[in-house]
Parts: sequence; structure tokens; C-alpha cells
Amino acid sequence: MRIYPCAGPAAIKEKVNMTTPRHEVCTADGLVKWALDAGYFSQGTPSEVFTYTVLPGHHLFIADRHSEHIACARGSPVECAGEIAFRRSKRGMVVEEASNLSTGYCPESSAWVALDLALKAAGFPGVQGFTAAFEFRYCQRCLQTCVIKDEVYECPACLQPLPAEWNYTAGALS
Repeated sequence: MRIYPCAGPAAIKEKVNMTTPRHEVCTADGLVKWALDAGYFSQGTPSEVFTYTVLPGHHLFIADRHSEHIACARGSPVECAGEIAFRRSKRGMVVEEASNLSTGYCPESSAWVALDLALKAAGFPGVQGFTAAFEFRYCQRCLQTCVIKDEVYECPACLQPLPAEWNYTAGALS
């Protein structure tokens, strides 16, 4: 399983509030209590979207959707990162959607395995995979983070061919 270093710009890392509130999701019941205490689901909305990170050891943390992944991970490398939606149901809390959409870490779609392990450990079985999966590449020519669309491995900014393999490394964007 790959560990992803922060791939975002240094300027964002410098501005991020590393004390942004976050919650470690250990159990569905614990998530319900935290979410209600924090004011989520308060307007009768059945679902809420959160920023999430999975830290090494399959520790799942969530934070407000508008927070940066690097803050949710407290600056640490991750096994996976993206957005996740939980929905309240008569059976409790269920995962409604999950993605690997994080330009701060640019995890591969194969990082699903880490999120799946963290969700199962917290009592969320039966999630089938990302509802939206993204592939990211780094353009060495114009230094852009690129989202691969329709399997076209070309930088949309400078038209440089991009590698088929994930190509972020620690310090690549420093």
C-alpha cells in the first residue's frame, strides 16, 4: 500500500491551520455522537459531506468539508484522502458516497483499499468502492497538478505528455 506525501503547493501548507477540528472515526455510533454534537445533520439534512484522510495504520479522520486535507492529516503522509458523505438512516450511519478527490495528496484510485479497511474497522461494511475515482499526474514542464480525464495523459495547460504511472514524490512541488 502506497503512502502519499503532501502534493499540494507549499503556500497552502504554510497557511493551513493544523488545529482545524477533526474527528477520528472509530465506530458508527461515535460518528453519530460527534456529528450531532458538532452541529451536523441539524437542519434535518439526511447526509453530510466531509473531508477525510486515512493515516498509516488505517486511521480514518474526518473534518469539515471546507477544510484542507493537509489540516485533517495534521501534515502527515496518508494512505488515502478525499471526500466522503455519511447519511443517517433507520439503521444508523451509512456511507453514501466516497471519492479520492484530494489535490493536496493526489492519491491513486487504488488507495480505495486503505479507506475500505478503515471503514470496515469502524463498522461500515458493504461499501463497494469509490463512487467517483480520480487519477492525478504531475506535469514536469509547467508544474501543474493534472486530473486525468478520458484516459488522456496530457497536461491540459501545456499539452506535455504525462506518464501513465503516478508520479508525485516527496518534495516534488516544493
